[in-house]
Amino acid sequence: IFFRAFSVGVEASFSSRHTMMRWTLFLFVLCITPGLSIYMYLTEGQMRCFTMELEPEDNVIVYYRCPDLNIENRLKAFHATSGGAGVHEAHAHPLGINVIVGDPEGFLIHQETLHNESSSFDFNSMELPGEHSLCFQTNSSHWWGNEQIKFHLDVETGVDAKASTNPWEAPAAELESIQAIEKHVELLKAKMAEIKHTSENMIEREHTFRMTSDSTFRRVWLSAVVQGILLVALAMWQVNSITQMLKERKLV
Repeated sequence: IFFRAFSVGVEASFSSRHTMMRWTLFLFVLCITPGLSIYMYLTEGQMRCFTMELEPEDNVIVYYRCPDLNIENRLKAFHATSGGAGVHEAHAHPLGINVIVGDPEGFLIHQETLHNESSSFDFNSMELPGEHSLCFQTNSSHWWGNEQIKFHLDVETGVDAKASTNPWEAPAAELESIQAIEKHVELLKAKMAEIKHTSENMIEREHTFRMTSDSTFRRVWLSAVVQGILLVALAMWQVNSITQMLKERKLV
């Protein structure tokens, strides 16, 4: 990719059938190959542009990611930098980025305002080849502290360019996959802990049952021995008593 950048004041105009618009631009000129990933910093009130050399009927798909367009991120920044001042302003006037695309003759061929944190937009070069301008500018005129925001772009060009998965959404998708895996791991850990707890309870119950069985067996065995001894002693006493009685009566 051949890159050349310079800071100049440029008077540019884009015309449509009903509107003539003029801006003073802080111009970045880029010679772009059919696939390019770049990022830039946007400051309040400043328009930044780059040019693309397009052939007739070229399709251009621009994927972008800008975390500052997320209202929650902006509110966190407000709380971190100003202690919450300007929160109402953030809700009342959501931040957006205006996109203006012009053809080599200065006519406006595409315009929209970006509000999503990560998405895409596309346009066609029509039948006019040459350098097309792609410009970005915030729709806010009073940010807190004139902070800069980082704006990521991934550009696909060519007649056969078709919309596909946003490359900037891939990390989020991967994060969701990782989070899903973590949930499964936590679930497996919980199941393993439950199985371990159940196993420990079973082992404890088995040990208690074994101890109870051994104790019962010892008591039964001891009782049987005592009963046997008593029975033998009683039998011997009875035999001895009968023998004595017979001797006294001289029957023996």
